[in-house]
Amino acid sequence: MVARTDGAAGLVCDIYTQGSSGVDRIGSEVTMPEAAIFYLIKAEEGATHVNYSDRGGSLADFQAQFPPEIHQTIGTIRNMTACRHGEVYFVAFNYGRPVTAQDSLFLKGLALPGSFLAVVAGDVQDMSKSFLVMVKTLAMATDSAGDNGAHVLRMNEYARALAESMDLPERFVKALSYSAQLHDVGKIYIHPDLLEKPLRLTHHEFDLVKKHTLLGANIIGDSPLLRTAKNIALTHHECWDGSGYPAGLTGDSIPLEGAIVKVADVYDALRTMHTYKPSYSHNDACRIILEGGGDGLHEIRPAHFHPAALQIFGKISHQFDAIYHAAP
Repeated sequence: MVARTDGAAGLVCDIYTQGSSGVDRIGSEVTMPEAAIFYLIKAEEGATHVNYSDRGGSLADFQAQFPPEIHQTIGTIRNMTACRHGEVYFVAFNYGRPVTAQDSLFLKGLALPGSFLAVVAGDVQDMSKSFLVMVKTLAMATDSAGDNGAHVLRMNEYARALAESMDLPERFVKALSYSAQLHDVGKIYIHPDLLEKPLRLTHHEFDLVKKHTLLGANIIGDSPLLRTAKNIALTHHECWDGSGYPAGLTGDSIPLEGAIVKVADVYDALRTMHTYKPSYSHNDACRIILEGGGDGLHEIRPAHFHPAALQIFGKISHQFDAIYHAAP
C-alpha cells in the first residue's frame, strides 16, 4: 500500500497486490484518517514491523488495530512493515513468514526512490505512474529481508559524492543518488544462507549468487523512470578489464552509473564485516582498491575500476569514510 497525505482528507491510499501477471491495483483509492496508520510508525525510526503473534493476543484482536477500509480490501492481516518518508507512507502486509526489523529497514531503503521519482524523472507530471513503478519494486521485495538498510542508504551517498566530484551533470547525479540503493535488489531471490556462507562458495553456488544482477534488472523492469537503477543492478559487478559479470563487459561499454557504484560497493563491502570475511579499516580498504589486494575470498585490482572514477576516489576517499561512519 502507498498512502499520501491530502490535507483535510487525511490519507489517500492505493493498494496493490502481486500476482502471476505482475502488480495490480486493487479497487479504487481508499481515504482514511491519517491517525489510523501514523501511530504504527515509530517517529524516531521512521519504520516499524508488527507480527500478530508477537502481541500476545488473538488474530481477531490484532485486526482491531487496522481501519475497516484496509480490511475490506486486503482481508485478514497477519503482519506488516511500514515506513514514512516525508508525506508518503509505504506499507507491506502479509509476508509469508514473521517480519523482522531488517524487513522494515529494507522497505525504508526501497521507499526512498518512491518519494523522489519525480525528481529523478524530471519531466514526469503524473505522480501516480511513478508510484506504481516503485510499488512494483516494493512488492517484489516483500518476501525477503534483503540487505542491511544502512548499507543501501550509504550506497546513495557514496555514489553521489563520487559523481559530483567527477563533475557529472546534475541530472545524472540526482538519478544516481536515488538509484544506487537498488544495486543489489536481485539478492532478495538468493537464499540468505548462501549470501552469508562462512566458507568459500563452490562454483555452482557462486554462479547462483552472480544471477542477482540479472534478477535485479528484471525486478526493476523497463520503465524509463528507473533506467539508471536497472543499469546499476545489471552492471555494478562488471570490471573495466572485462573480468566481471554477468556479461564480461569492458571499458566504456560499462554504463558509467554501474562503474561508479562498483567503486562504492567494493569500498562498503571491505569496510563491513560478514560471516565470510573481516571488516577492514578505511586506510586498508583504500589501499586494496587503489593498489590491489584481497578481501579473503576475492582478488581486487585497480584494473577492475573505471580509471577516472578510481582517480577521483583516491582524492575524496575521506568523504567515503565520513559517509560510512555517519550512516545508522
